[in-house]
Order: sequence, then C-alpha cells, then structure tokens
Amino acid sequence: MLSKSLFFCLIILILSLIAVSDALATGMSVNMGIELLQQVPPGESYLLNPVLIIYNKSDKASTFVLSAVKPSTGLGTTLGYFDLPELNWITFEKNQIKIPPNGNDSVRVYLSIPKEDKYYNQHWSVYISVAAGAGGGNISLACYPKILIETENKLSPKEKNNNLLGLEPSVVKFENVQSDYKKPVKRIKIYNNSDKKQVYSISVLESKSCVEKRIFRTSGYSWMPDSNWIKLYTGKRPSVRSAPFSISVDANKSYSLQLKLNLSKDEQYKRWEGIILVESDQGFSNFARVFIEPDSTGKDVK
Repeated sequence: MLSKSLFFCLIILILSLIAVSDALATGMSVNMGIELLQQVPPGESYLLNPVLIIYNKSDKASTFVLSAVKPSTGLGTTLGYFDLPELNWITFEKNQIKIPPNGNDSVRVYLSIPKEDKYYNQHWSVYISVAAGAGGGNISLACYPKILIETENKLSPKEKNNNLLGLEPSVVKFENVQSDYKKPVKRIKIYNNSDKKQVYSISVLESKSCVEKRIFRTSGYSWMPDSNWIKLYTGKRPSVRSAPFSISVDANKSYSLQLKLNLSKDEQYKRWEGIILVESDQGFSNFARVFIEPDSTGKDVK
C-alpha cells in the first residue's frame, strides 16, 4: 500500500498536471502550426501569410510577447532544414500585444533575407514564440508555430551555399515531358562545407517515404509514387547507382550527382514531385525537390 505522504504527493502531481493542461487548453492559441514558405527571394521584405492571429482564451486581459527562436535551442530541428542564421531577419509589426479577455488580435510577421548569392538554394527553419506575460518564460502559456523557409532557387550563384551541407540547385525541373522525351541529364552539386570529411547517404524519396519523413509537398504537384522514376549516376564516368547509397566528400569539397528520368509514356501526364535526400553521418541533412512537368503545349496530353 502507498504511504500517506506518497499518496498526497501523487495527488499534488496529478492536480499540477491538470492545471498545466487547462492552461494550454484555455489560456491562448494561435492560427499557425507549421507554415512552409517556398521560393523566398533574398533582398526583399517578405510578409508571412497568413497573418499571425493570437487568441486570448482567458477571462483576463493578457499581454503577449513575440520573438523568434532557433530550433537547435531545444524546440526540435526538422529533417532537411538548418537553423535560420540570424533571428533579426524575423521582425514583427508589434513585439508585444495586449488582448482583452476572450478576444483576439493579429500581428504581421516579416522575413527579410539579405541580398547575397549564398542565401539562394537554402532550407532554414525558425520558431515564432508567442508567450504570455512580460517575460514570456512560462512554457505552459506559450505557443511555438514553426516556419519552414526555402529560398529562391538559383543555378550557379556567385557564392556557394554556405550550410554545413549545401545543395545546388535546391529545385531540379524536368519540363515539357512527353512521349518522345529525350531524357536530358540534370545535376545537383553537393557541398561539404565542414572542416572534415563527410559520408553522405543519398536516397530518392517517393510518396510513402515523404509522408513518413514529414516532408511537405509543393502545392500543385503530386508525390511521385515510385522512386525508380529517378535514376542517379555517380563518378567521373557516370554509372547508375541504386538508391540509397553512400558517398564520401572531403572537407570543403563538392560532389556532382547526375539525374535522369525513367518514366513510361502513361506516367508523363501529371505534375509530379520527388525528393533527393542527402543525410550526413553527423546527423544533419538537406534535400532537393525534383519537379516533373508534362508538355506545356498540350500536344501530347491525353
């Protein structure tokens, strides 16, 4: 049997958990969960859409403090994304907002990335902290919507992608695919920007794998149902490799990976998306989106 002191400790713990649960359920909420921003242009002030709406669900007026937080500080990183390099690239229409009981208000959130070539082809993530109280330190009264940022795609930028693991380009397009498609070669350059040799695992992801790994699909495309639609070629005399496979890249060096399509005629009439995922044995990762688009003239469309 439980001792009387242990019994009362358990009661206090249960009541504490209920109180925290009630605070989370009734104290506040926001209209954002995870937002994916794609093709964000460096050098421009980008307004996040939708506008952030904060709901005060308590019966007292509350002040909410807004700030940006790097995922690596403890909130959780995302496969294929690095921390946003500078938190001051995120700005708010208002850093604090007072909301009446059971009311709501909106705040515009802006993202401004400097106009530098190294900021193209990037995948970053950042959390928006919306915290109750002047200090914003009570995690039971805070919300943390996540923003996934994919910057504008660019071929041969003047400065290389400066993440620990950089990919260029971040988007590969096979366009005007039709029955007499010539299957041109596309290339992705993999940059090891670390100070030591890295071993990378390279995979081609189709619909099931993308869903399992929680990679968000681009609007207007369907996930590619078969990873064999994309063939990868490696080496100075390119030979096809069956994914997944591993490569080694020396410190501050790059590796060129070649891609070809392998679609039958019946598969060429839809906008498809696949993912080339590159994962380091050190725990970080990046990916490139592959878009497959049918003939835009419509001459070969069913």
